[in-house]
Amino acid sequence: MHDPDAPAGDWLHWLVINIPVTTQQVAENTSPLGGVVLTPYDGPCPPNGEHRYMFDLYALDVATITAQDRSNVEQAIIGHILAQGTLMGVYKR
Repeated sequence: MHDPDAPAGDWLHWLVINIPVTTQQVAENTSPLGGVVLTPYDGPCPPNGEHRYMFDLYALDVATITAQDRSNVEQAIIGHILAQGTLMGVYKR
């Protein structure tokens, strides 16, 4: 989950990798079971106005990737994306 409208640039709020293909839902206040949390959830808190919050999900042709941060994830998935989707939420205080 990231906020492209953050004053300091695209702000990463949550990053989870290696979510099992069998995952059908993620319960409220949890991370996907079996996934690896690289950035713990940091909920929306825009300092001003309305912000978009993007949840990006990728289906890969590999079961696991090795990465330590967002940049590593972006590099690791190149050439392995089978499908992708984005859910956008909007929030303001």
